[in-house]
Amino acid sequence: MNDKRLSYGRRPFALNGRARSTLCTLLLPCALVGCEADLNLAGVAKEAAQASHRTDFYQAMASTPQATLLAGNSGVMLVSRDQG
Repeated sequence: MNDKRLSYGRRPFALNGRARSTLCTLLLPCALVGCEADLNLAGVAKEAAQASHRTDFYQAMASTPQATLLAGNSGVMLVSRDQG
């Protein structure tokens, strides 16, 4: 019989660890790029064309006869010297 090369448990096309990792490194990006879906940015462009509405949240307000001080949520400090 000429099947002695298969009697050692080796497959004829088996790859060693380094060849397998090199092959995966080369083929995996190609497979991932092939699975990427097309981007649909129509909704993004529509929202960008609209005016943005900003909402500020205020934490505290203090008043003295000289000034009114308002503290905002993101570190904003507003000072009014004319009471308003």
